[in-house]
Amino acid sequence: MSSPNALHKIAVILGAGPGTGAGIAKAFASTHRLALLSRSSATLDKTIASLPKDSIVHPFPGTDAANEESIRAAFDGIKKKWPDAEVDVGVFNNGERFAPGPFLELDVSALRENMETGVLGAFTFSQCFLKSVPVSGGTLLFTGATMSIRGAAKFAAMAPSKFATRALSQSLAREFGPKGIHVAHVIIDGLIDTERVKGFAGEAEPGSRLDPEEIGKAYRYLYDQHPSAWTQELDLRPSKETF
Repeated sequence: MSSPNALHKIAVILGAGPGTGAGIAKAFASTHRLALLSRSSATLDKTIASLPKDSIVHPFPGTDAANEESIRAAFDGIKKKWPDAEVDVGVFNNGERFAPGPFLELDVSALRENMETGVLGAFTFSQCFLKSVPVSGGTLLFTGATMSIRGAAKFAAMAPSKFATRALSQSLAREFGPKGIHVAHVIIDGLIDTERVKGFAGEAEPGSRLDPEEIGKAYRYLYDQHPSAWTQELDLRPSKETF
């Protein structure tokens, strides 16, 4: 395990489960201490087990994107854990409740849940992050989806919150970009090659699903951009995905 003094920047990832969250964590493990936020301790254990052995990482289980206080408590915990380091990267990677269905058969609770975990969670996470970064700047990234820009039939309980989170990223980019904060939204346009996806969709041919570690590298690319040429929105899809 590396000495905590070796790295003085912190990457905070909400939605740090195995899959995309782990892929993003790996992309920052060599340069940042990793604060991994999720509701489930078992989920965080799987992610941590997949990281390089010399990673400096601390889990914050019990962090619920729908619960404002739990997000704020996690950021307070990060400050207490690493008072000698600065928050530098924030990634809101929280997933939504997957609840497609005919509109007239949907219960409003599905929409409410997704608005709370998606929009309100992103709002609170962003406030906490922006209050934590130094005046020299930082990078705030949001994970979006195909439904961030296209409301498909039977996705009425999910698409509205993704649209709103995208709008939040645009508003924050325009307000905080001039202050040195790079805010970007990443549209994941396709299925991600994770065990969960394989569970309901089966195996897939090469080039038809996104590799979580390659997604992580794309997030790292956004972080490494020079402020003279920042990307505000990036869309990622596998080579065989139609669009």
